[in-house]
Amino acid sequence: MSGSGRPEAVAVDAAGPRLGLVATSRSRAALDERTPVGNGVLTCDTVEQAADRSGGPGSREHRGWEATVAALDAAVVLAGVRHRHARPES
Repeated sequence: MSGSGRPEAVAVDAAGPRLGLVATSRSRAALDERTPVGNGVLTCDTVEQAADRSGGPGSREHRGWEATVAALDAAVVLAGVRHRHARPES
């Protein structure tokens, strides 16, 4: 959390019928709060594909982790940009 009490980054993980609502809400939150939001949506044709991408035991990928790391990386870069362009206090 920043000094403002707002999170520095958010990661979202969702699938299925909620996907459209989540994508819209995620974008709105990122714009309104000026906060990076990672997108961990799985698009799978089978349960096996979902299990392989979800980070469980024996899976080859972890898309939720990747979304989290991407959001945190973006937060670090954004914080650096904001710091470099901050106006000096009077």
